[in-house]
Amino acid sequence: MQRLTRYPLLLRQIVQYTTPDQDLEEVQRALGYVETIVSRINEGVRKREIKERLKEITEEVWISTEK
Repeated sequence: MQRLTRYPLLLRQIVQYTTPDQDLEEVQRALGYVETIVSRINEGVRKREIKERLKEITEEVWISTEK
């Protein structure tokens, strides 16, 4: 996961040092793809964490009502 989040940083640096005659458009497109992928992964992780927390809370509620 840590490596994946570094790709946008790397590609941004490459964009800064790339001229239009050196495939700048392709690098920018790659940056857009990577940013989209990282964003989707982050959203998936957030959703999973929310589900896990909701499960923990639900279990606590069930335990406290049984006593």
